[in-house]
Amino acid sequence: MVDDPSQFSDVTCSLCGRHNREVRVVATSAGPIVCQVCVAKCAEIFDQEVGLTPPVGGWSQRWPLKS
Repeated sequence: MVDDPSQFSDVTCSLCGRHNREVRVVATSAGPIVCQVCVAKCAEIFDQEVGLTPPVGGWSQRWPLKS
């Protein structure tokens, strides 16, 4: 079951520590909270591992930071 990250008023990414006021986060009932920047970085690493070309502008351009 995936929780709605909008219900959290004050959380940080379990990997990098970015606050949910700065970035979008994904939280699961299993505990880890991962931000969009870490997801994008993982996607770039997976693409490199299998030899795929990342999207134009890179993964981080696909999901802009909160403004």
